[in-house]
Amino acid sequence: MGKGTIAILLLSTLFPMFPMLPITPENAAAVVLLATLEGHTARAWDVKFSPNGKLLASTGQDGTVRLWDVQSRTLMHTFEGHAEWVVGLAFSPDGQQLACGDFAASQRGPGAIRLWDVPGGKLIRILKGHTSGVWSVAYTPDGQMLASTSLDGTIRLWNVTTGETVRTWEAHPGTYGLSVAISPDGQILASSGGLGRVYLWNIADGSLLASLEGPHSYVGYVTFSPDGKQLAAGSDDNSAWVWDVNTQELIYELKGHTGYVNSVAFSPDGKLLATGSHDMSLGLWDLSNGKRLATLEGHTNSVLRMAFNAEGTLLVSASWDGTIKLWGIADEQTGASAPPHKRLLPAHFNLISFYDEYRARHAAYPPMHQPDPDPHTWL
Repeated sequence: MGKGTIAILLLSTLFPMFPMLPITPENAAAVVLLATLEGHTARAWDVKFSPNGKLLASTGQDGTVRLWDVQSRTLMHTFEGHAEWVVGLAFSPDGQQLACGDFAASQRGPGAIRLWDVPGGKLIRILKGHTSGVWSVAYTPDGQMLASTSLDGTIRLWNVTTGETVRTWEAHPGTYGLSVAISPDGQILASSGGLGRVYLWNIADGSLLASLEGPHSYVGYVTFSPDGKQLAAGSDDNSAWVWDVNTQELIYELKGHTGYVNSVAFSPDGKLLATGSHDMSLGLWDLSNGKRLATLEGHTNSVLRMAFNAEGTLLVSASWDGTIKLWGIADEQTGASAPPHKRLLPAHFNLISFYDEYRARHAAYPPMHQPDPDPHTWL
């Protein structure tokens, strides 16, 4: 372990990430860029928080899945072995597994899903069956099954323990399957693709429950609200759509982006919707009235995916500029009015000098063994 790495770990212990305020409609305009995580060597595609918010996982066209520590903003592990692109991503509900869908882009070959053991960093199994790239994956709330959709136009439901396909839907014939989401009660699967519609499926018997007509364009991403009462989707017509799940009625068509809306994410309290766009920005929308509250800028290419942490204090975004960005509001007691890179630490702070001084001051003490962190403490 190098001097710089030790210094970063030491720094994160002595100066942890400052307290954060939940992002709400009342303070959305105060959201700022807090940190940028760099490591992917090509476009970043997806990003998710672990259920307890301690970890971030990200995927990219460099064929890797990267695991980040949120507190220190450092790379913990890189999962390798995927095809050229890794697109879809999901943590299991207990945070023990990562499901990642890939795509052999240059060969236009079949896609696979790799299940990774998060604490051990090992491959559990590979799920094969899709004949093209796997664009989206989602676990059922009990963690027993995984849904996936692919550019082959199908949806598959997998038994996570055995790796067997439980059901296959020919959901988007003649076009692409782009996104799947599972309702919080585990009863409904939503899917989107290239037909300009969102479909709702009964997971228990596979029947079609509803076809939601909306954008007359590709629908690239769908997600349920935390209470399962609403469904949001992003579209290539530069808008986001929000429906009532029970009545299937359209609640809002959110317009304002100047590029495709690639991703949508509800805040944990369901009061905000975040949108990520091909125009390189993120939008924050008030779901009580459909008004846009804030525009977040900082990426230099399309924003592909976003996610809130469980507390609603952080929003993360993945972009084709190869970076992962963290957004939020710092507690006023920590100096929220200061620029993000100057909070907590003086402007003249030097990381390596800090490490050297710390080591010199403690040279008189007996050496103390510092074991590597137990991976299980990540979860």
